[in-house]
Amino acid sequence: MDSIVGADLIVAALVFGLSAITFATAPFLLVMIGGIRKAETTNSGEGGYITTLFMAFCVHIISCMFFMALIHILDIFYDQSKYISNTVLKIFWNSGDSFKNFNFIQASGDAAHGAWTVLKMATTTINLIFALLPLLLIAGAASYGFKQARKDTYNENILTIITFISVSVIMTTIFYIAWASIAGLALFMPNDSSLIGYTRNLWIEHILKTGS
Repeated sequence: MDSIVGADLIVAALVFGLSAITFATAPFLLVMIGGIRKAETTNSGEGGYITTLFMAFCVHIISCMFFMALIHILDIFYDQSKYISNTVLKIFWNSGDSFKNFNFIQASGDAAHGAWTVLKMATTTINLIFALLPLLLIAGAASYGFKQARKDTYNENILTIITFISVSVIMTTIFYIAWASIAGLALFMPNDSSLIGYTRNLWIEHILKTGS
């Protein structure tokens, strides 16, 4: 099959990139949200949350493996080795670089520049979400731990509150690392990096820009 060039290649990068993010995030979030609502309605307690988390990770693994298999199958249909995973998705994750750095795109004209603008807007938004996600999870975990500590009216003191918050933050961090490690495989990050490494690089770039 012939390679895609120009504006079509940029659009393909956007479609495959957003599809990767959807498969890596949406199934997990849908199961978690539905399970949490059900657990709160039925008052099933901690057991309901643990069951929901287990189901969410199972669905997460299946969804990521399905997308990875789909990409590898599509790679087979192209003469170039791993064209979708190494070329198309590479454009998606490197869209923050200068347009002229991608000579193999062979793009020109208003259509190509318009498609590139949309792609860059999408990846900028996604990068912002990925960068803020750890902070939001830590804040949410601390809030949940504080709420649970306040329920323990018999031992409500500073040490109890700190303990609940610490345990909540640590557990959330572990679950985030597990989720991100699985999601990174389906996202086909550049240079075979992990989602955690990609997020760390976003923060490093932001700090360097701020300091310069």
